[in-house]
Amino acid sequence: MKNTNKSIVAIVFIVFAIVCTFSSCYGIYYKDKVLDKEAILENIPHLEQYIWDNMELNDVEKVSVAIVKGNEIIYAKAFNASEDELFQAASISKPVVSYAALKLVEEGKLSLDIPLSKYVPLEYFPEGSKGYSITLRMILDHTSGMGTDTNGIDRLIYSEPGKEFHYSGAGFEYLRNVMQDLTRTPFDIYMEQNVLAPLGMIKSRFSITTNGKKWISAAGGLVTTPKELATFFIELMNPKYMRTEIVREMLSDSIKIDDNNSWGLGIGLQHGNNQNIIWHSGNNGRVWWSFACFSIPDQAGIIVMTKGRNGFKIYQEIAHFAIGGSFYGTIDVITRSAVK
Repeated sequence: MKNTNKSIVAIVFIVFAIVCTFSSCYGIYYKDKVLDKEAILENIPHLEQYIWDNMELNDVEKVSVAIVKGNEIIYAKAFNASEDELFQAASISKPVVSYAALKLVEEGKLSLDIPLSKYVPLEYFPEGSKGYSITLRMILDHTSGMGTDTNGIDRLIYSEPGKEFHYSGAGFEYLRNVMQDLTRTPFDIYMEQNVLAPLGMIKSRFSITTNGKKWISAAGGLVTTPKELATFFIELMNPKYMRTEIVREMLSDSIKIDDNNSWGLGIGLQHGNNQNIIWHSGNNGRVWWSFACFSIPDQAGIIVMTKGRNGFKIYQEIAHFAIGGSFYGTIDVITRSAVK
């Protein structure tokens, strides 16, 4: 009977995968409990088949996954890739940069609510621009009013700073320049020495080389593996390298987006179904798609990193299939709020 039940479950999972593919269900809401460790591990064979099936159905080249329970990575596997192969984290770079900026706050070198223009003689904005009033808090909770540019070219202010949530890559590029000037250290080197190495993310780096050109970006330049990125989220759930009260503020509502979604300091937050969920997604060039989702009360979470233009169709479904949990419109929160 037990084997029969497993066969039925496997068939249901495959049918669900096919339905999802043809109905573009990646934006649906889930309202389930997070699975316990035993259930997660028992489901692994089905999860692996589910990933292979969806990669083929959606023409996704590579997938790599890491699952966390407590302070432990309980499962990690790469599909059509090696376990140590590097993926572009894209916008999941932003929580890591936010953590680095908050370490500067902890050290008394920055304040959340003093305009960043007061710290460095940086002529980043046109004279008299509203950009002079932008604070670190506004960068981290996406109320700076800046656009989505990730190259530091667009320095326009599209809405009044501090008033509304508009997802912004340009804000993080401004922050990169401030951090670089303040620490007198190249941004990628600073991140390696002060965040990545201490957390044991020894393969990770904040630089991407394409066609012989090096691209350094705070908004989307992290290259890493799911296992190494998982160690960062373990630090957020159980901080060892930064004061707990600062991490707690990072993971607290800074601005409300809708009935289900808020934003903390550099990371998305959801509180439905008696859960406290932290999350972020990422996309570079519509080729690299990543998703991170962690339940703090359940001390459980997952990193899903993909390569392939249709990775967005499967990364949230993989996360839900693997660990369960409640997701309330996580995919479109960012895109619907962007100014430009």
